[in-house]
Amino acid sequence: TWDYNRVKLENMGGYITGKPSNVDYVLVEELRRIPLLSVTNVLEYFEDNYPETYKVPMDVYEKLFSDILVRWEILGKKLVDKDGNIDVYEAFSVFFTFSDGLFEPKVKELFKLFDFDGSGEIDFAELFLALQSTINGICKLLGLAIPSLSNIRALSLKAIKIIDADENDYIDFDEFYDWIFNDEEIQEFLAANLQYQNRSHALKLYHQCSDNYIKNFYQGMNKGKPT
Repeated sequence: TWDYNRVKLENMGGYITGKPSNVDYVLVEELRRIPLLSVTNVLEYFEDNYPETYKVPMDVYEKLFSDILVRWEILGKKLVDKDGNIDVYEAFSVFFTFSDGLFEPKVKELFKLFDFDGSGEIDFAELFLALQSTINGICKLLGLAIPSLSNIRALSLKAIKIIDADENDYIDFDEFYDWIFNDEEIQEFLAANLQYQNRSHALKLYHQCSDNYIKNFYQGMNKGKPT
């Protein structure tokens, strides 16, 4: 079981602050066992039966997710707003992010979730919603402080300048995936909170740990020696 209280939260350049609290480890581990395909099937059912809907009451949320998540009610209580509704994009963002599957297909499903016209590209408004829904959903699940809209907008503006390589004001999947896979701040956040990191980031942490170990070892060896 992953102990979220033992890791240092990397805050994506200050856009997310605080550290995880009141994490339901059993819920997180159950989310990790849900096959990615199961979440995709629920999304297809949702799109067929609830078109142009982005918030649902608890009974509809139950109908959508209770077959794939035993602890659906616990997650629902974390996601529900003051009006008793659940943002389905936050919910699907959590399910896709934590589901059992390879990293690239999960990112692809998240990308498709916010590609509302099915063009294969997303614009700034869709990127903003993708980041808002994903960050808010993860923060609610892990008990993190939810960033302000201005912070998410700042992150979105920064992101699109980095991602939009051809400067056409639209982002295709390859650009989106390349950003998530290679951005240092995102990799720090994923490693600290979702137990995912790419190989280069893992090697970087390995070398940092090795350097610290060697430094501490020689500091310990030199203690008490005359200078």
